[in-house]
Formats: sequence, structure tokens, C-alpha cells
Amino acid sequence: MGTQRYALLSSGVSQALINTAAGLAIGIPAMICYAYFRGRVNRIISELESAVTHVLALLSLQYNKRLPERTPVLLEDEF
Repeated sequence: MGTQRYALLSSGVSQALINTAAGLAIGIPAMICYAYFRGRVNRIISELESAVTHVLALLSLQYNKRLPERTPVLLEDEF
């Protein structure tokens, strides 16, 4: 009766070790791929942010060139 318990226990431990190894075999490459793609995405986002900043600066320059010089308007009450 005691040896049956140990046999069942050892088969459960064996199954747990196999599942752990399979999980690590899948999890480690998945984390490597995640880190790689996350780095690429962050680099692309950084490039897009700098491009948008450049475009907004160009638009701001164009907008400022089109605005005429404004002179202050004096109201009649200010005389």
C-alpha cells in the first residue's frame, strides 16, 4: 500500500516536471520575441514623434509667414 502511494506521487512529480519544461521552452522564446518587438515599436514611435514635431514646426513657420503684422487697435474710450 505504501509503495502504491509513492508510485502515484512520482508519476505526478514527473508530469509536473515535464509541464514545467514545456512551459519554459515556450515562455523563454516568447519573452525574447516580445522584448525584440517592443524595442522596434518604441524606436518607430520615437521616429514618428520627431517627424511630427518637424512637420508641426514647418507648418508653424508657414502660418507665421502668412499672418500680417498686427497693429494695436485703440478704442475711442482710451483717448
